[in-house]
Amino acid sequence: MNEVKVRKAELGDLPRIVEIEWTIFDDPYPPEYLEMLMRFNQGIFMVAERNGVAIGYVAASMRGRTGHVLSIAVNPKERRKGVGRGLMGRMAEELKARDASRIVLESKKGNPAIDFYLRLGFRQVGTLPGYYDDGSEAVSMELDLD
Repeated sequence: MNEVKVRKAELGDLPRIVEIEWTIFDDPYPPEYLEMLMRFNQGIFMVAERNGVAIGYVAASMRGRTGHVLSIAVNPKERRKGVGRGLMGRMAEELKARDASRIVLESKKGNPAIDFYLRLGFRQVGTLPGYYDDGSEAVSMELDLD
């Protein structure tokens, strides 16, 4: 099996990223939003690839010294192979290089990804009622980088 490479996303990755997004999420981000994240947050939109094909991505923004993970997605066929861990690790490195002291994210209550974030060292810090368009609650999580 060929090695997974994590690198900064490029606009040429967008069609595959959109495909992954629409495969995984019930309420996926529109392609235009993902493109905007890629254009305006250059350097903190990472893609994981195998054999030159995008198999996952993570996007984040910065506000002050806080990095905010906006989205992470891995092709279902590539899950449980360390791709998500690699993406989050590379994102944390990039955010630290930009002087972030913590990373925050939200995840739908009951989402199995919460266990993944806990294994990465995130902790639950609260809930956000009605956070998602369908009215469901989000779990707010954070990870200290200092």
